[in-house]
Amino acid sequence: MRRRRRWTLGLQSSRNRGRPSQRPLGDFCARLWPRRHPSQDSRAYWSHRRPKPHTKARTLASRTGDGVRRLVARPAHIHFAGDTSRLRTRSVIQAPEHARSAAMITPETPIRPQFARPPLIEQAISLVFEPIEEFSIVDYGLFWETVASQLPQVTSGPPLEPPLETFDEKTPQVLSLSLRAGYELPRAMFRNDSGELVQLQPDRFGFNWAKEGEAEYPRSEAVMARFEELFAAFTQYLDARGLAPPKLTQCELTNLNILPVREFGTSFSDMTNALAVDPLDLGLPFLSAETYVRNRQHRILDSDGSPVGRLHTSILPVMSNQDGSQAFKLELTARSAPIIKSVDDARWFFGIARNCINGAFIATVTPDMRHKWGEQHV
Repeated sequence: MRRRRRWTLGLQSSRNRGRPSQRPLGDFCARLWPRRHPSQDSRAYWSHRRPKPHTKARTLASRTGDGVRRLVARPAHIHFAGDTSRLRTRSVIQAPEHARSAAMITPETPIRPQFARPPLIEQAISLVFEPIEEFSIVDYGLFWETVASQLPQVTSGPPLEPPLETFDEKTPQVLSLSLRAGYELPRAMFRNDSGELVQLQPDRFGFNWAKEGEAEYPRSEAVMARFEELFAAFTQYLDARGLAPPKLTQCELTNLNILPVREFGTSFSDMTNALAVDPLDLGLPFLSAETYVRNRQHRILDSDGSPVGRLHTSILPVMSNQDGSQAFKLELTARSAPIIKSVDDARWFFGIARNCINGAFIATVTPDMRHKWGEQHV
């Protein structure tokens, strides 16, 4: 009986020819994906078929700036049905002008995908600070007067409790709720018909962009600039009122995406056509695939490997309030540790947060969906 084989990768260079290291093909490709603009496959999506018995080794990557490094597929003894033809990535190992190793990728390395029709329907930016002393309910109305021409609609709601991102190795990170003692001010919300929303409370300032109708996403740079403009107006108001400036502690960035089921299948069970997650179908005739919920979190590390925040990802099945159609909600939130002391600190973390959210988004969705959304390779 013919022995089954799998494909592994051997890394050869001009200085290490003939002694290829052997790593599983999927593991190695998973390390390749973040090396450049995430237009490439962030994971290898292999079609599970048996390799041809006499397939020769093939070169999968080309010349770098300082020598020839070739990724050579070579047979091993354990079977892995890998289709190496799917490994068509644009990474730094293929581009001489970006020839560097994965170890050189830092949290500041830009990851900026561009889509003609992104599934993003809302983006939220928030700054958390210590409660402003002597800030009263009157200040809501007085501040609104300074922005009423831009945000004419006013509503209110209960205040948001900012979660605290801690990194105690001895205790797991869990969601905690606490009760505030005494009377507390509500959360004021100022909005307009263009999808802009400001949320204000004594210890938090937030700005949301939400898609209205067929409006296009204005890009994160424009949303961030609008947030900074409105927060500057708030600090100017505090100064004019003689109140202390906000003492920042944390910040966070959230992207909310909606993936309608009709774009990739007929029911929630078709989710693997859109999301790179474990299959919902378990292959058992007495278990019928129904739906899928997932929450995960990752530490955000700086260049020294120290945690500076946390990335939270959630996938939830939802239904439209208008027509009852099914969709998956993919929400990604990057929240800093309580290390933010200034607006410059917040800008630094927001840059990292965008990279983390964009990278996680690319790693979570399938190439077919990115093609449907009109991914632009620039």
